[in-house]
Amino acid sequence: MASQRLKRGLRGVLATGLVAAGLTVLPVTPALADPTPPANASEAEKQLSDLGHQAEVLTEQMHDAQISLDSANADKATAQGQLGAAQAALSDAQAQQQQYQGTVDTLAAASYQGARLNRLSALMTSRSPQDLLDQMSGLELLASDTSAQLAVFQSASSAATQAQSDAQVATDAAQTAADQASSVQTDIQAKQAALETQTAAVRAAFSRLSVPEQVSYAGTPVPAGYTAPAPGSGSGQGYAALQAALTKIGSPYSWGATGPNSFDCSGLTSWAFAQAGVSIPRSSGAQAGSGAAVSRADLQPGDLVFFYSPISHVGIYAGNGMVVHSPTFGQGVKVAPMDQMPYSSARRY
Repeated sequence: MASQRLKRGLRGVLATGLVAAGLTVLPVTPALADPTPPANASEAEKQLSDLGHQAEVLTEQMHDAQISLDSANADKATAQGQLGAAQAALSDAQAQQQQYQGTVDTLAAASYQGARLNRLSALMTSRSPQDLLDQMSGLELLASDTSAQLAVFQSASSAATQAQSDAQVATDAAQTAADQASSVQTDIQAKQAALETQTAAVRAAFSRLSVPEQVSYAGTPVPAGYTAPAPGSGSGQGYAALQAALTKIGSPYSWGATGPNSFDCSGLTSWAFAQAGVSIPRSSGAQAGSGAAVSRADLQPGDLVFFYSPISHVGIYAGNGMVVHSPTFGQGVKVAPMDQMPYSSARRY
């Protein structure tokens, strides 16, 4: 029973790590080649926006990879702990087996040497009826004790064999978990290198804009006429998260940042929900896989709204078709129309 629990536990550890945590290594989005110099300010802003989105895709992949690495390391620690328990059980079983090995060896040697340990031998060698009864009683006691010791030895041997098998299963699982963690770590390093290249391209494109063009690119933090939803109009803790996000209007975008002074897209949403006492995953993709699904028609202030396919951007629904989000480098946290980005899905926490 313990053996089956161990095997189920190890299979569960690795399966959960692979499926629930998304351990599959994602392809690294390639950095764009040196872009053609823009012909005008509009083209320059479009080029910068495209570069920024590519960098954001890499950033969110980085977050997903880190989630996978954390899960893989947890699986590795669990598997190593179960390996230690399996090895301890193996040692105990082998000690039990050894304890009774001497008795079994003695009985085997006695049998080999022709020891008379049966009722016929007692009948043939007894000198009187009383002697016969004494020998028969002794044989029954010896037989009972021998059978008991043989049964214990057989049980200990079986346990030792099973423990050996369990220890091998645990060893294999620990190695698999370690390999998976190493693979994800390598994936993260590749994404970090790609992200550094991509962010350098974004900064270079931004620096080529004139100051008026940079101001134009930053846009308006809050659309004219927008008012925050009234209390009670949102989705519970999501409404509290929305209120927290609105206090960060104008905070700069920064890759990998989770506040309180700068944010990337999922950094803003995870920070805002944390202010409401709700812990949500770190990446936009993982956030889209948690909570409860909400249709676009049923959105309430405080719902998370996701964009692009595959999902690579997230904001918080701010009512009236608006979303508060941390858009991209060069644009601070703002309230903007959802229709400015390709809508994907929404979740409620």
